[in-house]
Amino acid sequence: MTKNKRFVLGLMAALTVCGVLFVGAGFVVFLFQNAAESANDGKSVSLQTFAKLTPGEMFTTTRDKIGWQGELISDSQTGRSRWQLMRWKNPDGSFLECTFKDGDLLEKRQHGLR
Repeated sequence: MTKNKRFVLGLMAALTVCGVLFVGAGFVVFLFQNAAESANDGKSVSLQTFAKLTPGEMFTTTRDKIGWQGELISDSQTGRSRWQLMRWKNPDGSFLECTFKDGDLLEKRQHGLR
């Protein structure tokens, strides 16, 4: 194989990887778009809702069970994994926090939910 062919094949492989990462990042951005808008429109998250959340479910499923988008607290990338910490806060200060890895619910926590 000539030097030029190796260069072109290497460049194509690099662009393919970049394209996959870009599309993957775009999907995550789509899932969490407007996540900073935590307006709950008078809704509140309850202990009953907390109990219905299942590790492994997608962010969209969690969000739909809760009833509003929540607030993106943290968003980080380690290796090939993307981690997000989301919070749903009630007017009384109680809240639900969920950690998502690659868009799937990894763990959930609550403080003061009734």
